[in-house]
Formats: sequence, structure tokens, C-alpha cells
Amino acid sequence: MPAEAGSVTPETAQLSRGDSLEITAVPNEGWMFERWEGDFTGAENPARLVVNNNLDITAMFTERTYPLHIEIIGGGSVTEQIIQQKASEFPGETVVELTANASDGWHFLRWDGDAEGTEPVIQISITGETSVIAVFRSDVARMYGGSGRDEGFAVTFANDGGVGVAGRASSADGGFDGLSTGDNFVYAMKVLPSGDIDWIRTFTGSDRLEAATAITQSMDGGFIAAGYTYANAGDFAAGSRDRANIFVMKLSSTGNTEWIRVFGGTNNDFARDVIETSDGSILVAGQATSNSIDFDGMNQGLVDGFVIKLTGTGETEWIRTYGGSASEYINSITETADGGFAFTGFTESEDGDLPGTISGIEDAFVIKTDTDGDIEWAKKFGGTSQDRGASIMTSSDGGIIFTGSTFSDNGDFPGQANGFEKPFVVKLDENGETEWTTVYEGDTSIIRGNGVVETGNGGIIVSAFSNSNTEIYHPMIQIDTRIMVIKLNSSGSVQWEKIISGNGDDTAYSITKSSAGQLFLTGSSDSDDGIFSRQHPGGKDIFLIKMDTDGELIPFE
Repeated sequence: MPAEAGSVTPETAQLSRGDSLEITAVPNEGWMFERWEGDFTGAENPARLVVNNNLDITAMFTERTYPLHIEIIGGGSVTEQIIQQKASEFPGETVVELTANASDGWHFLRWDGDAEGTEPVIQISITGETSVIAVFRSDVARMYGGSGRDEGFAVTFANDGGVGVAGRASSADGGFDGLSTGDNFVYAMKVLPSGDIDWIRTFTGSDRLEAATAITQSMDGGFIAAGYTYANAGDFAAGSRDRANIFVMKLSSTGNTEWIRVFGGTNNDFARDVIETSDGSILVAGQATSNSIDFDGMNQGLVDGFVIKLTGTGETEWIRTYGGSASEYINSITETADGGFAFTGFTESEDGDLPGTISGIEDAFVIKTDTDGDIEWAKKFGGTSQDRGASIMTSSDGGIIFTGSTFSDNGDFPGQANGFEKPFVVKLDENGETEWTTVYEGDTSIIRGNGVVETGNGGIIVSAFSNSNTEIYHPMIQIDTRIMVIKLNSSGSVQWEKIISGNGDDTAYSITKSSAGQLFLTGSSDSDDGIFSRQHPGGKDIFLIKMDTDGELIPFE
């Protein structure tokens, strides 16, 4: 074959007698695969064979005589066969049969471009320049969205084996075709155990980056989502003040809106987490810069953390703020074993609800309250740099586990951070006393921890994302990030890590664990290789990944 015609993967292989081998002929633009010659013959592509001796196999390609361009999205290939040669000079018709061949771990999804349909074998008549796209879908990663920027910020396990996902989107095509409500908008969706979408709901958007930042399933099988919005009409009109407002919404199991509540003041206020408690109440947590309207007279400093308690029907029970004379941010909240609450975030204050000298720029903190939100104890954690709590949970022994990230390499977070961000995990007893602290150093320069769940045997799974390119890193910008999952045992020792990445920016924002022990991660990706395959060009897609507690990826049903 001419060198410019194409290639074969793998080009060479060292195998033992009896081993299986899959070879794929990859034609270059303007060429098509015709057949195999040598120690293996045939026209199937890819070809699977058993090795019994040394093999010398050649892929034969032929130059196209018709203007067809084929693009592959995902893992697979397309073979061509001329069914009918053109009867005259161009633009006479050439009929070509195209066969989509999925690689291992992938399934053929659809044809796009100048062809359409979901059958893997189609025939097309070529009368002019023709472009066809073959789209393949990974068995272990589902991608959702369109050609805009679509991101999954929160995931929760559903009682039917599926999940609920929430975040923000900007696409008006693909999965959001006919659903767009603005340049940027909030969405919530239910995904079936198969990975297929059960339903998607979108809510009034604006030209700013609003989002749903948290979601949890309610006891009645519906969903509760929270976040922030700048919209001042439509779904979020009630109470909107043309600033970032907190919203809480209750959806039925089929995605119908039951109620929406909006909170805030005359400045920007953001919800970061939401949970349903054992008595059916709802807790929303985040940060508020307002000192008016819903937070009238409550703010002690520049920014305060807040907790709002609602009834199951959305009526306000109480609103509390927590902080000092500087700034506090709450990122995550959990119900504790005694029916109270604990939340984590970070602080710059040395007074108020978090007295005592901070160790560096910012300290992580955990505050424990009773059922009425009154503080029982508050603890700071830090070194001489920046330390932030990101996610918190109640452990099976009644203690508290929280994770976050630290730039420190001393104080409560000794290690080798060397000025780069690293994830930490801290285990506390029910009184807030530290049982152990682990700082994961890893083999990359920058790693940010953002989610934590407990496995059935007392182990701990932490989700994170990393960026090893220190020259371009900025704390608010992640470029070409990688998804990380880290497993610790009940004593805090690291057991394994798993890195999942493509050729672009892959970021995990949230992790949840099912009652069966399966893990689900969501986030955003603009990669088009590895296990990721954007379903539409441009922007970012929402992803959903399923794995077991040993870090093995699980195919969707």
C-alpha cells in the first residue's frame, strides 16, 4: 500500500501462541480500505484473529473516485463498499455502502452530517461533495449536551438505580434542542440506569453564568435542587433583585416543578449545597454578601456563610448566618448522627463564630450545630497558606469526614505541597476532635479535592481534578484538567488512585454512591478521545461515569 494511503493499528505486536489480536485499517483522507493480504485475507475491518505463528499482514487501500469525507467521533471506524459506480462523469451518482464498526468498549450511536439514522449499515448516493459523521458512544462514559458549554455540577443517586444531575448549560441543540431558555440557564435531568435520559427540565436563564450547584433525591422519589440565578423573570421571578439570588426548587419524580423559592438581598448570594434531613426538612447552605431583605441585619462581615431550613413544602423555618468580620464561605453540609448539622468551607475571620488566629491566608473550618442551627462547636484547620473545605459527610461510626484542598505544607496539613494545591481528607469524632489527617501529594503539581463518599467497609473515596501544567495554572482557571479518584482506608492510608482523562479539559465536580455501592461522577469535558466523545462539536459536554469501589469503570446497562 502507498504510505499516504493509510495505516494499521497496531503496527506491530508481541504476542504468544494462541493469543487473540484485533487489527484495524485506518484510511487517510481520499482513500478507502479494500482488503487484507499476506498471512490473513478478507475484507472485514477491524479484523480479529488468533495468533499461531509469526504473521505478516498488509492492508490494501484504494483511492476514492468520489468526493466523500468521513469523520469519526468516538471509538470506531467506517468501512466503505461501492454498490454502484457512477454511470457518467461527475455529477453522476455513486452508491456507497458504509458500515460503522465500534471498537471494544464502544457502541455505534448515529450518523450525522449528510447521512442520518441509527443503523450501523447504510447506503448513500453521492452526487457531489458529501460529508458523513459516524458517532460512537462509550460504554463507560455518557456524554450529554449540545454545541455550547454544558456542565454537570451535582449528581445524586436515585432509588431506581439511575441518577439525578444538575448544572448549567448554554446549548440550544443536541440534548437541549428546544429547551434553551437563554444564553445560560439552569437544568436538572434524570438519567436511567442504562445511561439514557429519562427527562430534562430547564429553567429561565439570563446572559450570566447561573447554575444549579446541588441536587438530592427526596424521600418521595422527587428531587430537590439549589443554586443561584440572575434571572428576574419566569421561573425565578419571585423575589429576584437583579443580583445573584439563591434558589431552591422541588421537582416531582417525573421532573414537574412543585415549587421554587428564591432568597437573597441587594448583593450577590450563592447556594452551594442542599440536603433533605431525616424528618423531611430541607437545608440549603452557601454564602451571602447581602445584609438586607432575607439576610437583613444578619451579615457580620464582608461575606458570611448561611444555612436556610425549609419545610418539605418550601416554607421557611429559619435562616442563620455564620462568620466573623472578614469572609466565610460554606461549601457543603451534612446531617449528623444526633440530628444536628455540620458544614465546611473556609474562613478569613479571627472573631465572631470562628474566633482564634487563622494560620495563613484562609483556613478550612467545620461548624457543628444542633437542630435549630445553634453552634455546638467550631474548628479551624490550616497551615501558612490557603486551605479550603469542599465536601463533608457523616461517617458510619457517627464521626465526620471532610475533604478539600490545601496550598500549605505545615500546620494541620504537613506534606510536600511546595506551593501547589493538594487534596486533604480529615476524620473527626463526633466532638470535632481530629482522628487523622491525610494530604495526598500525588504525582502532579496541582490537585483539587471536591467530593467525598464512604464505602461499605469504612473506606473513603475522594473525587478530585488535577492540572500538571504549572505555567498556565490560575486558581480560578482549569486548563486541560484530569479527573482523579482516590481511595483511602478507614485509617486514612491511600490505597489507590485512578486518573481519567482525554485530550482536553476533563473536570469532575461531584460524586455520589448508590445503595449498591456503585460510584457516579459528573462534570464537564471537551475531550474527544479516551472514554470521552463529545456528541456535538464545540463547547463542553456533561459527562456521567460509573465505577465500583475498586476503581474499575462499569459499563452502563
